[in-house]
Amino acid sequence: MYFERQVRKTRPVSLVSLIDIMFFLLLFFMLSTSFVRNESLELSLPDTTPSQTAGLSKLIQIYVNSDGKMYVGHDEIKERQLIRRLRETFVTHPDMNVLLLNGPKVNVQQMITVMDRIYSAGGKNLSVATWEPKPEPQAGTEAADEEGAQDGH
Repeated sequence: MYFERQVRKTRPVSLVSLIDIMFFLLLFFMLSTSFVRNESLELSLPDTTPSQTAGLSKLIQIYVNSDGKMYVGHDEIKERQLIRRLRETFVTHPDMNVLLLNGPKVNVQQMITVMDRIYSAGGKNLSVATWEPKPEPQAGTEAADEEGAQDGH
């Protein structure tokens, strides 16, 4: 027995709906992508040996400890006081050099934060060096060392 088959007509695929989907995908990826401008700070880390700072004129020395304390000279200073003091100094001496000394175990984020404060206060000449405080002799060990030296041991 012979059955007659009907010939199907092929329909063209409509590209309009595919173009719409591609447009929505493109729009989605454009909006979901974050366009962040990364700002960078050129930084060369210091050697492990303390640097020589004698003989430098027009220099502010800022010390940073691992516990976050900052010192200008021998005076402990808070962050707001530091910014105010630096702004006053840079108004009168815009070419003032700043030496930022980091103590042992100071993390990079602490240093970058202090550098940012210096630059925001108007500092342009910044140097970074390491600083290792001299250990203070303990009263008991110093007396024992003197007795040993007197006895000839």
